[in-house]
Order: sequence, then structure tokens, then C-alpha cells
Amino acid sequence: MNVTTTENAGGGAALIQENGITMAEMTWVRKEGNVIAIEHTRVSDSLRGHGAGLQLFRSIMAMAEQQKLSVVPVCPFAVKMFERYPEYGNLLHKPANR
Repeated sequence: MNVTTTENAGGGAALIQENGITMAEMTWVRKEGNVIAIEHTRVSDSLRGHGAGLQLFRSIMAMAEQQKLSVVPVCPFAVKMFERYPEYGNLLHKPANR
């Protein structure tokens, strides 16, 4: 599976496509400062259980690390990935105390 990313000023997506059809996607939006929020993950039935979601997550984590972004997991899948893979904890957004 090959993951590609698309990005614009408001956010972006990590995608797995086959023959021009999006089979899996994880989308994010940009927040204030250097923060992105992962809002949605979708994996087709044919790719479930094959690590597609994890590949999408790792792709976004690599982008976040490269661009020095912090990440807010909004969708339940992203929350679960941060719990399962604590090595990405340094990218987890920690809001300032108010």
C-alpha cells in the first residue's frame, strides 16, 4: 500500500488509492499555531485488518514531525493510535494551562 498526502492551507489528507479510487483516508485540519487536528479516518472493508489505518497515521506523524506540528486526535481511531503507539506522544498537542 502506498500512502500519498495532499495538503492545502486549511488541512489535508493521507490517502491510499487503488486505480484512482480512494480506499483509505485520514484527514486533518489546521488549527491556530503549529497544531493540526486529525478529524476523520475511513478504511474500506477490503483493507481492514491489513494495517492501512496505521500506515495513514504514521504518514501524518512523519509530516507533523518534519513540519514541527503538534497533533490533536479528534477521531476515535487517532485517539487509539496515540494510546497504542506511545512513541508518538511527543507529537501530541498539550494545551497550555489556563
